[in-house]
Amino acid sequence: MRANPFSKIKNKISACFETDTLTSVLSDAGMKSNLIIFDVGAHKGQTSSHFCKLFSHSFIHAFEPSPYLFAEAEKNLSKRQNIRCHNFALGEADEEAFLTQPDSDLCGQVVKAQENNSSSISVHRLDGFCQVENISAIDLLKIDVEGNEVSVLKGASGMFERNAIKAILLECDFNKDDKQHSYFFDLFDFLSDQNFCFHGLFDVVRYSPSYGIGFCNALFLNRSVFS
Repeated sequence: MRANPFSKIKNKISACFETDTLTSVLSDAGMKSNLIIFDVGAHKGQTSSHFCKLFSHSFIHAFEPSPYLFAEAEKNLSKRQNIRCHNFALGEADEEAFLTQPDSDLCGQVVKAQENNSSSISVHRLDGFCQVENISAIDLLKIDVEGNEVSVLKGASGMFERNAIKAILLECDFNKDDKQHSYFFDLFDFLSDQNFCFHGLFDVVRYSPSYGIGFCNALFLNRSVFS
């Protein structure tokens, strides 16, 4: 039986809901400015723009496979000299895949087989990208890829082996049947094996009192940042 990840940090989770901010938590872990940030699933660049304001003098790599959303992100971020946009997906393998809803404001999903209203895209491993770009470490890895978060993480095995990623912020939910979001405990199990500890929930969306948490962002920190 899986140990309850909330049992020893119940008060901390409550604090994250009520008083803590992402910047204060990362600041406590020594991450205040001059960060290397990956925004995986950048949509129109909203999060990258927000991170620019939160973390001064940082550099951001924004990844968005949708041609339409990528063009919007490039336009919205064009005045930001510290952001580079990349028009491909990150995943478990270097391969060609398909993106659903490629010409929509809605976030599509990366799938292996072509579906109606899907288009071909390139997928690259995070490890390979970092090697090509000579990136030795990532301070904050944000992932919001409509349920494919674990696939992105599996493509970073080399970075995990070197403890080269300090913090990971992922969109997830607590409903295992929701295919639009990754299941929290799948992420918890995977990242626990990579020397990460769960640190709190942010941006919590609740559909109704009876449903509970709809989806949220979960923050995991590498234990090496505390040593």
